[in-house]
Amino acid sequence: KSNPLFHLPTNHLKPISLLAWSLLLKTMTEAQRHCRENYKDLATIRDLEDLETLKTLKRPIHSVSFTTSRAWIGLYHYLDNWRWSLPNTSYYKPGETEFRRWDSGQPNNYLNKEHCTIMQNTKGLWHDAMCEHTLFPVCFDVRGEILKLLRENVLLWGFWRPL
Repeated sequence: KSNPLFHLPTNHLKPISLLAWSLLLKTMTEAQRHCRENYKDLATIRDLEDLETLKTLKRPIHSVSFTTSRAWIGLYHYLDNWRWSLPNTSYYKPGETEFRRWDSGQPNNYLNKEHCTIMQNTKGLWHDAMCEHTLFPVCFDVRGEILKLLRENVLLWGFWRPL
């Protein structure tokens, strides 16, 4: 049974992303599975505008800002390269797969065991982390003209850019 919280017509705007903050702690593998089953994938941050939008998200728990806590985003280390978990290249414009916002001294691959990425602190800076940690995932999806918001245990946030 699905009753959307609201419908938002967006026929004059191009949908870029719907971000969903899950309130369920998950490892990176569990987070990616959750995001792929319920949305598109873990959050992909393509530029500073995406980063700034993500930094404005509010977690419903204690009404604290997204970036005062740590959360999984979809960047991971594989074969000496950092890659976004969404492999569909049609989603990206030139250069967008290369955007990074590492904190000072990051990534450091501590003990050669940090192959996943978390976003934390008010600057939205990233750290590499062990994929086995349990953190909140941030998922994203691309929607059509009508955005319907209703999920259990999630906070949804849609944002658009003009056509």
